[in-house]
Amino acid sequence: MERAEAVSGQTVRALWSHIGSHASIADTVYATTGPASAFWWLTRERDAGIRRRFRWMLRVVDAPAAIAARGFPAATSLSVPLRIADDARPANSGRWQLSVAGGAGTLDPLGPDAPAGPAGPDSTARPDSAARPASTAVTLGARGLAALYAGTPLVTLRQAGLAAGGRPGDDAALDAAFAATPYMLDAF
Repeated sequence: MERAEAVSGQTVRALWSHIGSHASIADTVYATTGPASAFWWLTRERDAGIRRRFRWMLRVVDAPAAIAARGFPAATSLSVPLRIADDARPANSGRWQLSVAGGAGTLDPLGPDAPAGPAGPDSTARPDSAARPASTAVTLGARGLAALYAGTPLVTLRQAGLAAGGRPGDDAALDAAFAATPYMLDAF
C-alpha cells in the first residue's frame, strides 16, 4: 500500500489495527504522520518512534502580504512594533506595526528606519549584547521573521539570537498570535 488515509475515529483505529496485525510478517512499517495524528495515542505504551524528520525551509518574501495572507486565532488581538532587517529583501526591512484582530493581520510601515547599532538579528553578534541599545520594537532578521511566522516561540528566537528588544508582554502576545505546529507530509 503506498498511501492510505482515514478520517473518522473508527476508520483510523481500523486502519492502524490492520497494519499492526501484520507484525508477524513485517519487521518495520514506515508511516508519514503529522504531529497531532491520532496514531501517537492508539497504543498503551510507546510502541512507535520517530526515525526521521524532514526539515523544510521557509522564507518570507513579501512581509506585508505574508502577514495579510496568514490566518491568526480569532480571539487574539495585538499591536506590536517590529523592526525587520532583511538584507536580501530590502522591501521587508524597516519599522513596522504588526496588528492582529478578528483572525486577520496587517503589517503597516512606521516610517524611516532608525539605525540599530553594529549588529542585528542573524548576525554573529547577539542582539541582546550590551553594545545594543534597548528597543521598544521587537527586532527580527529574515530568519527570525520566518521562524516566528511558522510558530517558533519568541523565547526560542531570543535564545538563538534571532530576536531582540520589545516591551514586556510582546513575547506572550506574539506567541499567542503565531502559535502553530507546522509540518509537511510530502517531500519535494
